[in-house]
Amino acid sequence: MSGAGGSELGVQSQDRRKLVAVMYADMVGYSRLIGLDDQGTLNRIRALRGKLIDPAIEEHGGKVVQTGGDSLLIVFDSIEGAVRCAVKVQQKVPEHDGDQPQDQAIRFRVGINIGDAIPHGTDLHGCSECSGTASGRVPIG
Repeated sequence: MSGAGGSELGVQSQDRRKLVAVMYADMVGYSRLIGLDDQGTLNRIRALRGKLIDPAIEEHGGKVVQTGGDSLLIVFDSIEGAVRCAVKVQQKVPEHDGDQPQDQAIRFRVGINIGDAIPHGTDLHGCSECSGTASGRVPIG
């Protein structure tokens, strides 16, 4: 996502590095669930975002930097906020989505890292170890 050159991520100069905590959440089995029931899956994801995930991000001081159908890249000013948010989401998603059969349940892999990044508008540059942290390397749940 590109911003209009503002300082949405809290840094005035575009070339100033900032130590950030980054949380990456990736939905497990997204393509399979979309294949089974695309509209139902999208409705469930929207409900999870609106009722649980986005409020948890805000509560813990995070900001969504980028989304892709089944993933979120979120930046926090503190590692504590990122960890608390991740724990809350991991604990509450199964409760919220509990009436689904196990093979149709929505679950997320979540990874957290810290590193120097260069904010530019709504983009985040330079924290290569922060992106893709969870994809395929973190157990489900």
